[in-house]
Amino acid sequence: MKTTAIRQIGDQIANLTLHQAQELGAYLREVHGIEPIEIPTQTWHQQPVDDPKPVQPTAFDVVLTGYGEQKISVIRAVRLITQLNLRDAKTLVESAPAPIREGIDRDEAEQLREKLELAGGTVDIV
Repeated sequence: MKTTAIRQIGDQIANLTLHQAQELGAYLREVHGIEPIEIPTQTWHQQPVDDPKPVQPTAFDVVLTGYGEQKISVIRAVRLITQLNLRDAKTLVESAPAPIREGIDRDEAEQLREKLELAGGTVDIV
């Protein structure tokens, strides 16, 4: 909650005319060395600046989306990739779509996709 003095000062500033606001700005600059911050504005006739190129993701997730007819082979591949025990790997495969690895670089994600697809799984990289 603002104190009464702060509210009064704020109300006084808000009620200044344009000329008074300019005088206040000059006073604060000359006497106290306070410089205003310039805020860029866009007028109605200016064209918006194009956004820079979208940022390319640097971390990817490998998601097993299915296991097809080769469930056992996919479970083996998942075990090798994740170091999970047989029961946890089986549960993971059967719960597809399920993340296999998260936050890895593109090359590693592509390698894991290749291994899982060779085993019979279907994979998305997101």
